[in-house]
Amino acid sequence: MGTRTPDPLPARQVLYQLSYSPKTVPTVPDASARQVTPDPLCGTIGVWSKGMGMKISSILQNKGDFVATVSQEALVTELLAVLAEHRIGAVVVADAQGKLIGIVSERDVARACHSEGAAALDHTVGSIMTEVVVTCGPDATTGELMGLMTERRVRHIPVIEDDQMVGIVSIGDIVKARFAELETERDALQAYISS
Repeated sequence: MGTRTPDPLPARQVLYQLSYSPKTVPTVPDASARQVTPDPLCGTIGVWSKGMGMKISSILQNKGDFVATVSQEALVTELLAVLAEHRIGAVVVADAQGKLIGIVSERDVARACHSEGAAALDHTVGSIMTEVVVTCGPDATTGELMGLMTERRVRHIPVIEDDQMVGIVSIGDIVKARFAELETERDALQAYISS
């Protein structure tokens, strides 16, 4: 008998938000506000969506809270210099007070260059950035973000706490954390079997 993997609850809530208000900034729901619905095949609906996995705050403790930012008035060539300097794939666009106003990634630059050629390099970051940014809080889990990144097709999610950016996580951070979780589970199972 095959297993069934339900859609992650947070992803459905984000899609619901977007269907009624496309300018709404989607966020991962707070872990304490979720309800668990029994499912005869899996035990619970969206086992990862109910808060399983490492918290994002733990990832930020290991990774640090540095967030590369750029202003929306900066040129695309300046953006590329920031991407290269920090060896990253996306930069948060922030105002003078450091408040999040968008995000711009290598994909945005590639799309602009494809449609406008080399002239796109002289455009401002504000003209190519993504304005509706998917964010999460530090209490979100790796499972929730895996679902959200898959559904929204994003690879970088800024972490917001009390209207302040406290970090950013990438799909690479999530995969690394998930591998660490799996290794811990494997070691625990091996210890149990051999005892």
